[in-house]
Amino acid sequence: MDSANDHNACTCNLNFLPVPPSSPDALVDLYNSVLRNTLDRHAPEMSRITTLRPWYTDELRAAKREQRRYKRVYRTSRLEGIPGI
Repeated sequence: MDSANDHNACTCNLNFLPVPPSSPDALVDLYNSVLRNTLDRHAPEMSRITTLRPWYTDELRAAKREQRRYKRVYRTSRLEGIPGI
């Protein structure tokens, strides 16, 4: 589906609104429900499954961070031995 069709479908959903209520609270509720329904239709919420990795400890995370820092220093300097590191 191209972006023009997506835009038209979304605009059509937003144009189909009932008569707005006179109460500010009811108006906010109507706005939230129409917005939620439109978002759910065009961009549904997706869940992600993450796997815990017990071997990835804080110590390993710190070592990897330090390694990346050293690589950045090496790439910018191109020195074989960097004093102080």
